Amino acid sequence: MRHARFLILISAFMLILAACQGGDSGASPGGTGGEGDGEGTAIDEESIEGEVRLSGGRSSDAEEALLEETLAAFSEKYPNIEVIYEPVPADYATVMAAQFSAGDPPDLFYVGATGEAAPWIEQDLLEPLGPYIAGNPEIGLDQFYSRLLAPFQRDGETYGLPKDASPLVLFYNPEMLDAAGVTPPTNWEELQAAAETLTDGDVTGLCLGAEIQRWGAFIYQNGGAIYNEDSTEMVLDSPETVEAIDYVLGLHESGAMQTPAEIGASWCGEAFGNGLAAMTMEGNWMVSAMDNDFPDTPYEMAELPQGTQQGNLAFTVAYSIGVDSPNKETA
Repeated sequence: MRHARFLILISAFMLILAACQGGDSGASPGGTGGEGDGEGTAIDEESIEGEVRLSGGRSSDAEEALLEETLAAFSEKYPNIEVIYEPVPADYATVMAAQFSAGDPPDLFYVGATGEAAPWIEQDLLEPLGPYIAGNPEIGLDQFYSRLLAPFQRDGETYGLPKDASPLVLFYNPEMLDAAGVTPPTNWEELQAAAETLTDGDVTGLCLGAEIQRWGAFIYQNGGAIYNEDSTEMVLDSPETVEAIDYVLGLHESGAMQTPAEIGASWCGEAFGNGLAAMTMEGNWMVSAMDNDFPDTPYEMAELPQGTQQGNLAFTVAYSIGVDSPNKETA
């Protein structure tokens, strides 16, 4: 029954991902993408002044502090522009949807690569950035990794610029591994063996969320893919992808891997911090969570164990301008 629930969760996330996936991507992997048609919009930075409303989902204290430092540096360079920061602590997409409906969204805001970019582009809520990029010599699409740009591009136009990126890494408790005589795994076979050895009583060897944002990494490690090269179709039925999903299901069925809900945690970082998991796969947000919320729990990091090849997922959020913003050039 427990394994059946996990399989249902995986299937549900596949359906959600298919529903959220939008139209053609303007950049295939390895390309730079288009900058839009027409002439560039020349920007005289010295003459720009006014207010800009900036909104984003609030993450960790560390990210908040970094943003405050960035805004302070921006204010020093552009003293005539006042940035009004409006953080959203929870339910960011819902809050933004309400602001879009009311006709009062912020000028500049975060756009998530998976759940927000495609529908917001399709609904014409985002301003095409091509003319602004062409008119600003300090900005070029070649400054960004093409795979991070791709979710924010359609039909040769760019609708958002990535603000950061975080790949997944393997977090492990060195004390637990040492006590069990286990070394950090480097491939799937070693991961299965390590997770089985480390699973003991209330402790699971590997905590892994049921969402595709975690187990999807195994797909790329096996030569599979979630989307085709131009992001127009899902390819979850390829042999490589099916084999990767079978591997994850096998981990769970063996009892060596559990989801956070199965061990009484809200996410794997909490399970790991409370000593309920010896290993987990998370991004850079995990570091601040461990340092701030679980300072007594030891941890180290390693590259994800690889399958037939190395593969990973990178998480990013873009800065985008609202299509109805009255302050587009300032933003």
